[in-house]
Amino acid sequence: MTFLGLVLGSIPTLGGLVLVMAFIAAVEALVPRHRRGPWHRVGPNLALTAITFVTNVLLNAGLVLALAWAEAAGYRPLTTLGLGPIGTILVVVVALEFAWYVAHTTMHHVPWLWRIHAVHHSDPAVDITTAIRQHPAEGLVRYAYMGVAALAIGAPPAAFAVYRLWSALQGLFVHANIVLPARLETALGFVFVTPRLHELHHSRLVAETNSNYGTLTCLFDRMFGTFTPPRLDRETDVGLVSHDRPGTQSLAALLSAPWSP
Repeated sequence: MTFLGLVLGSIPTLGGLVLVMAFIAAVEALVPRHRRGPWHRVGPNLALTAITFVTNVLLNAGLVLALAWAEAAGYRPLTTLGLGPIGTILVVVVALEFAWYVAHTTMHHVPWLWRIHAVHHSDPAVDITTAIRQHPAEGLVRYAYMGVAALAIGAPPAAFAVYRLWSALQGLFVHANIVLPARLETALGFVFVTPRLHELHHSRLVAETNSNYGTLTCLFDRMFGTFTPPRLDRETDVGLVSHDRPGTQSLAALLSAPWSP
């Protein structure tokens, strides 16, 4: 297992994610939940998505190597619990999802981290192109939290890979501009994050934005009082007032936003 080998091995996964994005985009075109957002946002969104793909591949490879080194050195605390492969994966998924919940909450309440994360929230619409629209610095924050959690529990590299793939696919799903039957949306929303649930997280209302932080599950939001139920009877006004001005949605403006006055 080498860094270059891990990077090259990620190419098929990236290709699969691109195909999933294309499929969701086609579904959005056929049965959109709300009117498509302005077209001028798509180019910068896809450019940020491409940058995030590259940075995430590099960060993934580095963290997997660190986990493999810890495992080879004999640091395997989860194996002493006798959970078996499936149980170990579940523990890792829950631990890393909680790490992301903490990271996400922190990014909303620490001003300099919010300036980075606001690039994602500033999209004036929510659809598949929003899913991986994020500032490159956000990837460093995400992986710092994930890395600490994964190394602390001695996550096996394979279990870490399961979480990363699941969270990536879930991230695409919850940002999709698609219609789910109301009963299905409600049923899934007891445990999992749904498009309507996550749409509230992109609301212009601060109370709604500062809620529904989960990616895979809403259980941590329910446990810690940050859950807001989905509104099936109305659309959510999304975006940030600070990015409504002309020129704030260009790629250059979004990349420089965390340091702009």
